[in-house]
This record gives sequence, structure tokens and C-alpha cells, in this order.
Amino acid sequence: MALKVSANEAIADHVANASVRRYVRREGSSGIGVGVTTFAPLEPGLDPRAIWEAHDVPEIHYVLSGRGVLLEEDEEIELEAGDVVITPPGARHILWGESADMPLTTVYAAVAREAS
Repeated sequence: MALKVSANEAIADHVANASVRRYVRREGSSGIGVGVTTFAPLEPGLDPRAIWEAHDVPEIHYVLSGRGVLLEEDEEIELEAGDVVITPPGARHILWGESADMPLTTVYAAVAREAS
């Protein structure tokens, strides 16, 4: 069964260095999160490890525009439009854009399955 969520139902949020527009989010042991995220550059002198996060589900980011970096554990991965990155469950990570004039913009999806 298809699930449609209209643009006026999206939830705008701001987390650390990112602006998020979530289109679907179900809580609990099963659900899906889909949205568009815009990542700004980090504040000068800020250690990205101070604000990174980890999730209990895989997270997929497709880069729409801009250039940026994904720091996952101890590896920095440069990103540009057309790239896809998948962070596994439990992996500490953070993304940021390289330029305030052209921030890193991604479509993301995170899917959790109900425990069996």
C-alpha cells in the first residue's frame, strides 16, 4: 500500500548544523523517516565528534547538491551531488557542508523493522 504525505504535512526541524524537513515519521519499533536535510558548515573550531549521532537503524543519504563531508567513526568521506552514503546501525556520524553559499543538501531515509 502506498503512503502519500503532502508537503504541508512535513515537519520542519533544526538539529545541530542541519535544517531538516521530515515527510514521514512513525515512532516505535517499526517505521520510516524520509526527508530533505540541508547541512551547513561547522562552526570554526568545533570538533564534529561533539555533535555527532548514532541511530539504531541504517540511514541512507542521497546528495542532491553542494559539497560536504561525512565523518563516520574515524573516516572522513567527501561528498558531492549524486553520491549516496549509507551509515549502518550504531555507527557514530555527522555530515556537514563545505560552503555556506552552497550547503550540502540530501534526501535521507531511515527504515526500522518491527522486531519478530
